Amino acid sequence: RHSDDNSINNESKAISRKVVHPLIIVLDNVRSALNVGSIFRTSDACALAMVITTGITPHPNGPGATKLAKSALGAQYVLPHQHFDTTQQAIDFLIQSNYHLVGL
Repeated sequence: RHSDDNSINNESKAISRKVVHPLIIVLDNVRSALNVGSIFRTSDACALAMVITTGITPHPNGPGATKLAKSALGAQYVLPHQHFDTTQQAIDFLIQSNYHLVGL
């Protein structure tokens, strides 16, 4: 089966224009690296803007990164993320970035 160059170009343009939703999830002192990895994977699938980790929550650049990677399946490489020592630092960052905060 032969496909023309135009259809290939159109498909690659569609892939490069991934919609990112302006939603950031904050993980506050979550202990399980496997759960954090799963949340990274789900956040990537839902096209969230970022995952923020705080406190003892395992993160891709810190303790627990190996276990996190097992369940994140690469999402930690493509999804922007940031770690803060305290939840208050994360909240201050989000307020300065003009995000509305919703707690669950």
